[in-house]
Amino acid sequence: MQQAITDIKNKTFTIRAASRAYGIPRTTIQDVMRSKSKTTGSREYTAGKIGRKPILGDVFESELKDYALKMSGLYYGITKHDLCKLAYQVAERNNIEHPFNEDRKMAGTDWFHGFLKRNPDLTMRMPEATSLSRVIGFRRSEVNRFFDNLRQVFAQGIDPGRLFNVDETGLSTVPTQRDHVLAPKGRKQVARASSAERGITITVVGCISATGVFIPPMLIFPRKNFCKRLMIGAPPGAIGSCSPSGWINSDLFIIWLKHFIKSSGASMENKTVLLLDNHESHISLAAFELCRSNGISVISFAPHTSHRCQPLDLTVYGPLKTAYFKRCSDWMASNCGQRIKDENVAALFSDAYCKIATVDKCVNGFRAAGIWPLNSAIFGDEDFAAADHLLHGRSLADKSSGNSSTVVTSNDISAVGTPSSSVNHASSEGKSAEQCGIVLYM
Repeated sequence: MQQAITDIKNKTFTIRAASRAYGIPRTTIQDVMRSKSKTTGSREYTAGKIGRKPILGDVFESELKDYALKMSGLYYGITKHDLCKLAYQVAERNNIEHPFNEDRKMAGTDWFHGFLKRNPDLTMRMPEATSLSRVIGFRRSEVNRFFDNLRQVFAQGIDPGRLFNVDETGLSTVPTQRDHVLAPKGRKQVARASSAERGITITVVGCISATGVFIPPMLIFPRKNFCKRLMIGAPPGAIGSCSPSGWINSDLFIIWLKHFIKSSGASMENKTVLLLDNHESHISLAAFELCRSNGISVISFAPHTSHRCQPLDLTVYGPLKTAYFKRCSDWMASNCGQRIKDENVAALFSDAYCKIATVDKCVNGFRAAGIWPLNSAIFGDEDFAAADHLLHGRSLADKSSGNSSTVVTSNDISAVGTPSSSVNHASSEGKSAEQCGIVLYM
């Protein structure tokens, strides 16, 4: 077959003559020649295996896919509009014949959906807003310092059942997550009743262990005086308190610490490790003395890394809030004309909490963070890429080294690039572990 194609290209034989000479059907030779690489403009591409060949070709589409994946990893994911504009620019710059919209200078919806079908490892997702502090804070030096502190404590022979993580989260009486509802076609505005324009935020202090133990939570209400009716229907063993803002403070954290010591049995004979963030309420002399006198080693996460390193954030609080807001929606539907008040929150929270409080969420959270089993290699270079780009002043849209085939640069999409000079950061080199937020109480 290869010799027949070579003779045809060298004009030694025609296709019919080659078919007779080599005993190969003429249509077979034609199909093979069509499937070979074709040249369009200055670039080479191969046709798709099924259906019509991609307009831009396999090589360009592969570069677009890699670019989209890279930008997503750098926290600057490109939108449908950006991708369609980029596809048009690729076609124009490389003299590729295309049916794209010349007025809007972008590819159409049909091309976009076809692109997603041809690249199943890409999908449209709703991104979670992540502050630049978190993007820059999650860098290798800080994460490695956290794992070094873990090794130091684990060297004492800590049992995973004595390894706990505590964190706070807020619950509102007005759900922020909304489900789709059925409504007449053509209606521009579809509404759903809620308790108020702005809800009351109640702080929940949760704590879990690496073996799946849930310490009964603490609820903090935005009030000056606490009354027992606020805890009607709360999870078994839960405690309640209040503060003017509804947020935790140093005094309330001491109350929670005493509750934790009672529930976990922490003592000098029963050593315990407590992982937490470096919120100001967690750092006080009274908390230090209480932990030291009860055999509690406290390790804080590096600043702005709890979204990747904290088990509660990784596997517990997301499902908890989803279940809580679903329960609030059900309550509103069952109690027409009534508002969710602060005395209703404990019971609604209890229903959601008891539903999601499973062992596997705790175990998976500690495993996903690389805390237990200890795995400091859980985060790879791609996880620190965004911080490295911002800290070292490199353009977010730079292509991978050695990839000289890319034609369109980051300047083609104004929504993607951001000037690195606008990012201010403080270097942590030369600082102690405590100054960098890794507070270790021994």
